Amino acid sequence: MPHPHDYGYKDLFSHPQILKELLTSCVSEPWVADLDFSRACRVDKSFITGAKKKLESDLIWRIPLTSGVEVYLYILLEFQSTVDR
Repeated sequence: MPHPHDYGYKDLFSHPQILKELLTSCVSEPWVADLDFSRACRVDKSFITGAKKKLESDLIWRIPLTSGVEVYLYILLEFQSTVDR
């Protein structure tokens, strides 16, 4: 059962501008400046692990680079109140 705070976090980080603010203020790496947030898109949030376990993430973003290089950065944001076992 989702924690009530989950809905607020999911809504907040569903906006590319908020994600940009998070990364530019919390990640002190030069490559952050090369992220093209205008082309950021959310991707499917369910996936299968190597152990064949199905997992659902809260948010996954694909953000290409502004340099035109065909590299994608996946940012996985998982909001949870309990530890996965």
